[in-house]
Amino acid sequence: MPKVSIIVPVYNVEKYLAKCIDSIIAQEYDDWELILVNDGSSDSSKAICEEYCIKDNRISLYNQENAGPSAARNLGIKKAKGEYITFIDSDDYVTPTYLTDLVKYDSDIIASGFDLWYFNGKQTERKTYDKLGTYSLLDNNIGEAIAIGEYKYLWHSPCCKLYYRELLISNNLLFNEDLNYGEDHLFNLTVLLHCTRITLVPVSNYIYTHYGNLSLTSRSVPYEIMFIYIIELYHLRLKLNYSNKEYEEFSSIQISNYYWQTIFTLYRTERDKQKRIKVLNNINITNNKLKYFSYLP
Repeated sequence: MPKVSIIVPVYNVEKYLAKCIDSIIAQEYDDWELILVNDGSSDSSKAICEEYCIKDNRISLYNQENAGPSAARNLGIKKAKGEYITFIDSDDYVTPTYLTDLVKYDSDIIASGFDLWYFNGKQTERKTYDKLGTYSLLDNNIGEAIAIGEYKYLWHSPCCKLYYRELLISNNLLFNEDLNYGEDHLFNLTVLLHCTRITLVPVSNYIYTHYGNLSLTSRSVPYEIMFIYIIELYHLRLKLNYSNKEYEEFSSIQISNYYWQTIFTLYRTERDKQKRIKVLNNINITNNKLKYFSYLP
């Protein structure tokens, strides 16, 4: 069975970190290494990490100046020695069978779902796949796996997945450290471009916790960042389409909505008319003959 490298970016999570690490130590499957990347924490997170390193020799700690979760994950990828890599956020946790339910399969990506747990304890949402399936280029159905994950918005996060490490290393697949919105989604789609085999597993042993703080999905995203995300998303999806008309329509409608909302953000936040015109000229992706403009009002 393969060794798994578990990468956990750590930044000012002293309240939740122990629960996350304890859930990893409690795994039924024990052939793993835990790579903690302290991203310049100013609270006691570093000290907590150091304590766990002393307790368990499978745990290692790397420290860096604060550079964001993408930089922390990239450092973890470079330090990883396992055959597979998985990412867990430091304020989340996993059930004891998290690794057991994934390592039994042999694919470039083995993806599962998650439970979204709200801190008030009044609501839990489950997002996962409907059935077990392995898809491959050889069987000419890998596009189906990509589309299924996109419809369920399960490619938007690097969590609850195993990545074949050699695939990442040989293709230099890393997170974009210059983006702070959509970078996880773009990372997954880029990895999927290189996959020849994908397994979707209908379990949700990853617990994504929502503590009521302002998340990336609930905050206002600057139009400059959003336009970069939209354009990169469009070009990646063109390459991943695999002649799937349903996926093409889904992508067209979604991207047109993103684009239209971002134009509203531009006009709401940028008062200088000439600046608005310059921005729109620079990102005028109608020049790329985008099919999704037919969906715009």
